[in-house]
Amino acid sequence: MTKDDGKRKGQQPSTIKSVKDEIRQALSGQEFGSIEAAQAVAGAAAQRVNRAPLDDFQGLSPDQMQRLIYHPFEADDLVRFGAGIRDRPPATAALLLELLAEIEDGAVLCSHGDIIPDTIQALARRGMEVQSPPDWRKATVWVLKRKGERITKGKVWPPPL
Repeated sequence: MTKDDGKRKGQQPSTIKSVKDEIRQALSGQEFGSIEAAQAVAGAAAQRVNRAPLDDFQGLSPDQMQRLIYHPFEADDLVRFGAGIRDRPPATAALLLELLAEIEDGAVLCSHGDIIPDTIQALARRGMEVQSPPDWRKATVWVLKRKGERITKGKVWPPPL
């Protein structure tokens, strides 16, 4: 950016500079009876800049880009997605809980320590009774009991000495 024009080579002035310039121009030479009146004029000037199209946004204004990015887009006749895109792959946590429900009795599973707290908390949210105070230290052992495929109870053994 050069100091004299506030532009990057071959581009429009930065949005911040455009907003500042527009506000200065709108406020110059005016007297206001309250801060609210000055804020209203400054706000209207900023909105004019935000509604102006930008080359960086392929001719869309910052307001239009914000709506495009942050608001739901429902226009089935404009855009068509492949069938697989609408189907979400199962989350890793869901796969883990499914594995716990299906694993054979007496199985021993090992994991990184950062996985265990989230797993136990997810099981508790799904109704598992936590029978001991949680202990997230290394080398603890969580013993889980189930009825059918539902994990119903869990308790932790402290790490060995």
